[in-house]
Amino acid sequence: MLKNRGVNLRTKISIGLILSYTVVISALLLINNNVSKNLKEVLLLNEAKLMAETVIGTAQTNMHSANIAHIISSLSAIDDVSHLFIVNAKTKKILVSNLNKLKNQSLYYIQNDLKASLEKIDLTKRNNQLIGGEGIIYTSLFNAVSKDKKSIEKLIFIIRLSDHKVTGFLHEKTQILIFSAIIGLAFAVSFTLFLFKFQIYRPMNLLIQEIKHAHLNDKPIALQYKSHDEFGYLISAYNKLMSDFFENRENLKLQKELSEQAAKSKSDFLAVMSHEIRTPLNGVVGISSLLNKTHLRGEQKEYCETIIASGKQLLSVINDILDFSKIDAGKLILDLQKRDLNKILKTTVSMFEVTAKNRNIKLISKIEPSIKHNLRLDETRIRQVLVNLISNAFKFTKAGQVTILADVLQSNLKHCTVRFSVTDTGIGLSQSQIDKLFSKFVQADTSTTRKYGGTGLGLAICKSLVELMGGKIWIESELGKGASFIFDLSFEVLDLITYEAEEKDLEIEITGKKILLVEDVLINQKIVNEILKNNSLDIANDGIEAIDKVQQKSYEVILMDCLMPKMDGFEATTKIRELGITTPIIALTASALQETKDQCKEAGMDDYLSKPFDVDEIYKTLAKWL
Repeated sequence: MLKNRGVNLRTKISIGLILSYTVVISALLLINNNVSKNLKEVLLLNEAKLMAETVIGTAQTNMHSANIAHIISSLSAIDDVSHLFIVNAKTKKILVSNLNKLKNQSLYYIQNDLKASLEKIDLTKRNNQLIGGEGIIYTSLFNAVSKDKKSIEKLIFIIRLSDHKVTGFLHEKTQILIFSAIIGLAFAVSFTLFLFKFQIYRPMNLLIQEIKHAHLNDKPIALQYKSHDEFGYLISAYNKLMSDFFENRENLKLQKELSEQAAKSKSDFLAVMSHEIRTPLNGVVGISSLLNKTHLRGEQKEYCETIIASGKQLLSVINDILDFSKIDAGKLILDLQKRDLNKILKTTVSMFEVTAKNRNIKLISKIEPSIKHNLRLDETRIRQVLVNLISNAFKFTKAGQVTILADVLQSNLKHCTVRFSVTDTGIGLSQSQIDKLFSKFVQADTSTTRKYGGTGLGLAICKSLVELMGGKIWIESELGKGASFIFDLSFEVLDLITYEAEEKDLEIEITGKKILLVEDVLINQKIVNEILKNNSLDIANDGIEAIDKVQQKSYEVILMDCLMPKMDGFEATTKIRELGITTPIIALTASALQETKDQCKEAGMDDYLSKPFDVDEIYKTLAKWL
């Protein structure tokens, strides 16, 4: 849900406006102070000059001294006048003053701060002015007829004006200015907020509320704001954006549903096809394997082995398709166990000894003895990668050799990194072929004759498996000079003390055990019955029969097919567990999908065997539970 955090925009703008206007007013007041100071000085100076001209003019027109004294007295009545003198320039004797006690006294008789100020003035100059403190001192030197009218004497007019009146006047004007500014500020802020509310806040709030509504609801309503200003264009663009967004979202939902449906259909199809192909294949390979153990003539045995090899090749193709599907869907899960990598490599290479002998191709394997025996790895997937690469090497090599190398790149107490390589002396690859060789459904030979065959999935699966195990794979090759397929894998080294003992490569014989086989396909019943002929084997054709039998007789292990008529193996297992029967149940299924394995576990089954049946695998699995 959308939440407002901190101060909203309207408050921010209000604060910004107030601060801006405050700064402007402060600047105006500062300027006003400077202007007031200068104006005060100008006013005082002009007032002083005017008074000086009045008095000097009177003195120079030979007016009676009483008149001058009267003028002086009149000027003294002005609030701003503090001191007013007419002084003899020569004797510095005060002739006329607004202060009677100073009359006929020497100018230097004055004892207040005026004396100190006058000492700073050159009284011999025509005009002087001294501004400072709380006012102005102005002096003017002029000539006047002496009292006896016999000579011209130099006189000095001195006036001191205080600034109280002017300051008060200016202060009053300043207050008016401040009051006007505050009123103007309030009006400006109010008007700005008024405009902001209707021109900015209202459409913006409308947009915000609609965004909240869109966040909480599947589909918002188009905003109704008909204006040709910027917000009008913004809201129009928002309406278009939301319309396109929700239209695209609905399309994506539909595409997702179709994709999920297609993925499920593909998964279901693969499960069904796996079952439908593996079931008859189990009959072909199983019966052929049993037939091969009978006394056959040389030609018959050769035919039988061909059938078995062809069946296994078909099974390999099916496994490639299933693995590709699982990798593509991201559902392939590694089964990491403690295993002996050295042993895995040797047994994998030995699988191709017959092929090498029949093809007259030299098979060389160099496995570094220092490879640790206690590594955590997925044996099935490593073997699958190696088998794919070695098979590929034999496929494209007419003569020469196939070399398998395993070298330790780095090893310590915790981890071991091994480099695997499969090198052949076959037809080699061009750079363009190398660039696309690991792509799905791509082969180096794309000629219409399909000279070498294959699904084009093997190398793509190898790359995906190596990367799933945290490694990398690459090719080094030149056309006509063979090829090397190289991949690096890192393994966790496990404690030797906890390492499980190696399984013996001996056929495990299971005899004299009470076993229940739940299987609806007759050919599969025959195969299992033949494999376990030395045991007491009962057969149930479906889940209902199985439930009846386990209630009548105690078994040491149950082999349960998953897909059967009337009641499948999953439901039968669940009902058997509900009866409190804890007999180990091993699933028999033609499906190799992880989902099927998970379903078996959820139903209460203990283990899993995939069709077509491998005799040794059946013995090993039964040995775990018997």
